[in-house]
Amino acid sequence: MQTRTERDSMGSMEVPADAYYGAQTERARRNFEIGGLRFPRAFLRALGLVKKSAARVNVGLGLLDARLGGLIEEAAQEVVDGRLDGWFPSPAAPTSWRRARAGADRPSTPTTP
Repeated sequence: MQTRTERDSMGSMEVPADAYYGAQTERARRNFEIGGLRFPRAFLRALGLVKKSAARVNVGLGLLDARLGGLIEEAAQEVVDGRLDGWFPSPAAPTSWRRARAGADRPSTPTTP
């Protein structure tokens, strides 16, 4: 499996090269894999709707570049439609809600080193 190096406040972490998430999600995936519990589809759909709406509003207010806003809306729609559910691998535990929200902030392509 090919990997890429992601960095955060805790240091470096090898993440699958095609992953749509970063170091914090990979740590959670490795360290807290308990029972396979995942975020409900309804939660992920709602998260996508919030992100899509926020992008649209921020473009309208002139706070976000229209091109970037369009890309965020496209990625958010993929979350709404369930096409990216597999990219929210963190277990559904109280400490992982922030990671899910942060995961939804990522573009619809893997991050680059």
